[in-house]
Amino acid sequence: MHLARVLEASATALRIVRDDQEETARRAFGCLVEPIAGDRVLVARVGGESYVLSVLDRLVGDQAALSVPTPAALTLRAREVKIAAAERLELSSGEDVALQSPRILLNSPSVSILGKTLAIVMDTLRSVVRRREIIAQSVALQAEERTSTIRGADLLKAGTLVQQVEAVSSTTAAVAVVVAKEDVRLDAKRVTVG
Repeated sequence: MHLARVLEASATALRIVRDDQEETARRAFGCLVEPIAGDRVLVARVGGESYVLSVLDRLVGDQAALSVPTPAALTLRAREVKIAAAERLELSSGEDVALQSPRILLNSPSVSILGKTLAIVMDTLRSVVRRREIIAQSVALQAEERTSTIRGADLLKAGTLVQQVEAVSSTTAAVAVVVAKEDVRLDAKRVTVG
């Protein structure tokens, strides 16, 4: 095994200098840290080829990338895995991000979800919040049954309100007030008051 310095790094090959001689080397499958230019590396000669086994030192050690040298799947397997970032943690994928667990806990002072479509399919969805605001261009609700319990005031402001009830519409109140700027119209075959 020898010490070498990386002169140039690409996705397929590494250009290194070893004992004042330049040569091309391959990254060993077990070398998970991607070498970059300037790195001091450990090199082994096998069958006439040079393999970079490990990155020993980096001139500016403020960043590093972990990967497998060939397009393959990488699995971390342990009883407990923890990823800690002092400033920012970013997960990105070309296709899907899948989380599978009997229980998922998300704890953050602020959560933002940006996307075109959000689909949630589950048996029960329960949200407990102090204040809830919904701002949308259009809202559509479809349900077999709906029950709303408002302990305080229920205020509705709309440009036009249209209600269509197929069977029975019933309103019960201690005091009911209807105020219209122009007309109040009742259209029915029979109107009973009292």
